Amino acid sequence: MRQDIADPAWNVDAFASDCSVALDGDIDCVFIPAGGARDDDVGPNPDVVAPIAGFNYIGPARVGAAFGRVMQARGHGALVFVSSIAAAAPRTNNSAYSAAKAALETYSVALRHALEPHGVQVVTVSLGYVDTPQTYGMRLGLPVASPEAVAERLLVLSRGAGGHYHLPRFWWLITTTLRALPWPLYRHIG
Repeated sequence: MRQDIADPAWNVDAFASDCSVALDGDIDCVFIPAGGARDDDVGPNPDVVAPIAGFNYIGPARVGAAFGRVMQARGHGALVFVSSIAAAAPRTNNSAYSAAKAALETYSVALRHALEPHGVQVVTVSLGYVDTPQTYGMRLGLPVASPEAVAERLLVLSRGAGGHYHLPRFWWLITTTLRALPWPLYRHIG
C-alpha cells in the first residue's frame, strides 16, 4: 500500500490497523526510512519548513506512534527510525531538513521511554553519506556507505536493544565533536 505520510489528512491509525489485520495481528518490526532534502532548503526560506517537516519529522513520527500503539497492545515489536547526521550538524544548506531530523530524534527518545516498558524497542539510526541519488556526483570528504550495507545493519539493529546508532559508526565521533564545538569554531567549518 503506497501512502503519502506527509498528508495531514492521511488516516495513519487506519493504515496501522489494516497492516495489522493483513499480518494476522503480529507486526514484529516497522522500518521508517522516510525523508528527503530539497535544493531550495537554504538559509531563511519559510516556504520549505512545513513540507520538509512533513516528510522528515511529522509523517515518520505519526507512523511510529500509530504502529507503536499496535505493538504496545501486543507487548512486543520494534520501530526503526532513520535520521541523518545533519541533525547534529545544521548548516546553511538543509537547515529545515536538519531541524526536522533533530525533532525526529528527540521524538524517538520519547517513544522509547514510553514503549520500552511494554516490550517495544525503538531504534534511531543517524545515517552519514549513503550512495543514493541524493549524494550522486557530490565531492564528499568521507567514505560513502552502500545501501546494501546500511540495510543489513538496520536489520541487525532492529533485533537488538533500542537506542541511537550512527552508520557508519565513525559518524558518532564526528557528530559528538561538532556538537561540542564553540560557535566561533563551528561557524567556520565548511
